[in-house]
Amino acid sequence: MAALKRMKPGKATGPDDVAAELWKSRHWNSAQWLTAFFNEIVEEKKTRVDWQRSTTIPIWKRKDNPADCANYRPIRLLSHSMKIFERIIDRRVRDIIRVSTNQCGLVANRGTTDAIHAARLMIEKDCEKQKPLHMAFLDLEKAFDRVPHEAIWYALRWHVVPEKLIE
Repeated sequence: MAALKRMKPGKATGPDDVAAELWKSRHWNSAQWLTAFFNEIVEEKKTRVDWQRSTTIPIWKRKDNPADCANYRPIRLLSHSMKIFERIIDRRVRDIIRVSTNQCGLVANRGTTDAIHAARLMIEKDCEKQKPLHMAFLDLEKAFDRVPHEAIWYALRWHVVPEKLIE
């Protein structure tokens, strides 16, 4: 189970107090148990209520005055069981929906620096050819916070994602 292997040891537990090390323990067949458990969740189309809880902890940014609340960023401690489940669902959906090779956001091992590098290459290439280049930059920070769930479900169905995974 790849999602289980990707769990890092030594991470803080979420509200359920179940450590990633428990799921990775060799003393019992956790992968088999988790598979049955997750399949039951998918069949019933109901996630666990306790997975909706989290513990929020302020982390100091290590700059400026530690007494100033603005110098902290919140992190949420979530259930490791839920994270494993979400990774499995994410993998199944990504196996169906292919992400463009041009996309940098929400793609493993790609980010802002890759987008900047691609833009610089385009600028240099067109400068060498003395061609005009027009670029548009959009700031999509928190864009997905505003997308209606119905639009996401429509897009998943359009890509023929199984209804079990959508629900």
